[in-house]
Amino acid sequence: MKPTLAEKTLSQARAQLSATGRGAVAIVVAALVAIGSSPASAADMVWVGNDSQNTGNFKNSGNWQNNALPSWGYANSLKFNQNQNSNVTTLNYDWGEWRQVNDIYWDSTFTVSRTLSASNGGGIGFKTRIENNSSFTQTVAMEVSGGQDGASDIQLNPVNGSLIFSGTLWNDAAPRP
Repeated sequence: MKPTLAEKTLSQARAQLSATGRGAVAIVVAALVAIGSSPASAADMVWVGNDSQNTGNFKNSGNWQNNALPSWGYANSLKFNQNQNSNVTTLNYDWGEWRQVNDIYWDSTFTVSRTLSASNGGGIGFKTRIENNSSFTQTVAMEVSGGQDGASDIQLNPVNGSLIFSGTLWNDAAPRP
């Protein structure tokens, strides 16, 4: 049986790592890159959409990985990873103020179309990119502000599915009030 590209890449990475003595961590990273996936970093805010109240609210810890509200800030990216509860049909930003993230990203594992909207005002300031790696259309229907904290440009990347913007998209490199 002919090896897959991922198997070839992993085999090559193992050979290189054995020669240089780098260790098992690099093998895992090489394998994940080879198959087109990357793990969430410890700082990522990972949405799993498992709200037992079916609200889809950001303030509900059940919608977040490990049932814990995330820590906001430019060091963290907002990743929509999955929607475990099919009754959660919205991504409802209900903080009512502006919060900052590094990037906003829909993973390939997010297998539904959803609208990111704000019910209490406010918005999300992102540093560089909004990317949809999901094969489903994602809609941003709230204020977002790109180029935050001195980034020279912003990137809007509909990689696999479409990105629709129906809210205000700011690109002024200045944090919103």
